[in-house]
Formats: sequence, structure tokens, C-alpha cells
Amino acid sequence: MTTRCSVLKSPSAVFSRIAAACLSIVVTIGTSRAQSISGTVYDPAGGVVAGARVMLMQDYVKMQETKSAETGAFAFADLKPGMYQVQIKQPLFSIFQQTVDLQPAEPARVYAVLSLARVVEEFQISTGRAAGAPNNRVAENAIRAGGKVQPPKMLEVPRPAYPRAAASGGLEGPVVLLATIKLDGSVGDVIVLQAAHPELEQEAIRALKKCRYQPAELDGHAVENQLTVAFNFRLQ
Repeated sequence: MTTRCSVLKSPSAVFSRIAAACLSIVVTIGTSRAQSISGTVYDPAGGVVAGARVMLMQDYVKMQETKSAETGAFAFADLKPGMYQVQIKQPLFSIFQQTVDLQPAEPARVYAVLSLARVVEEFQISTGRAAGAPNNRVAENAIRAGGKVQPPKMLEVPRPAYPRAAASGGLEGPVVLLATIKLDGSVGDVIVLQAAHPELEQEAIRALKKCRYQPAELDGHAVENQLTVAFNFRLQ
């Protein structure tokens, strides 16, 4: 078994935690000649999102646009190798954006997990002016610098085994998991976004649960974050 790991960059957005990062792991490497970018749009609970606006950009200039299907899937075909940005918009969710390095002989896959948009409410509180109080004086706010994000680091690479029963039965395909990385670097809750077969799903979860991470940091403090992990089981 040969295992290849590649980390896909995902934009940082804070909604009480850092938005999902994305990790792709291939078990028994195969090749494909297609030059395309495809993917699936999910919500934070693992449900597929239909009708999301998906844009393909290069140097942040829009090239193509489509909408996610009922299955949450989308695709852009006949692309030249290079750096692209995939941006996804859906009402009530934060904008998702991921940079994709499209190689000459490898199709790229995007697993987009949308975060709920932050709700902002504003209230007006007023009272009568005290005698002698100055006009139009605004209270000064202390400014705290922020925005410093350190992504999580994998300390131990997952090493899934190909289940014998699955291999002998000719079963192959992807297993996509959404895992919470806890403050101590361990893997917490795991949501199955996609699974080709229960045996492959169980092995992927087992391998991921054994991993340890250096947790993400926000402004110097460890924070929980979510990680999207794709295991692609392929028979040679």
C-alpha cells in the first residue's frame, strides 16, 4: 500500500472556531488524465447543499460559474494546469474559498464545508442627558490586535489499511470525514460526509481517530477547529 498526503488550503473564518481545513489522503495511488476541478458542498452537519453558487476564478478573476446539484456536486472541466480559486456562496452561510493547484494529469477535488454566517444585531440604549454633561462624547474602546491564525499541524499521518473483505469484493471509492480537532490535539467528533462502503468507512474512521495534531491557534491561544479528510481507496 502506498499512501500519499497533500494538504489543501482553506480560507480562515472565525465563527467561534476556525473554519474547516482540508486534507486529502490517497490509499493505493491511481492516475487520471482528466484536467478538471469537481467537488461537493456540505453544511456543518454533513448534509449536502443544493443550489449554492460556485465560481471558478484565476488570479481572483471569475472564469466560470455554476450551481451545486441536488447531490451538492459541482464540476468544471477542460481546464489548463495552474492555480485556481473556488468560491462558494449560499444565503445564511459564510463565503467558502479554496485555492486549487491543478496539475497536468490529476483532477482536483474540493470538499467544501460551509460555515454558518455570523449574525449581527444592534440595539440602541438611550437615557436623558445629565445636567452639565458634554455633547457628542463617544466612549473610547480599547483596541486588541487580532487575526493571527496558526493552522493545525499533523503530528502523525493516518495509515489506513485496505480491508481484506473490501479488496476481495472489489470495493473501492472515497470516504470523506469531517472531524473536530480538540484543544489537546486529539480527534473528537467525526461526521461522515461521504462513504463508498461501510467497511471502508470504518477503517477510515479508525485510522483518523489514532492521529494526533498540534491544535490550531488564534491570537496565540489554542482553539478547536474542524478538519475535512478524504480517504480515496483504490484497487490497482
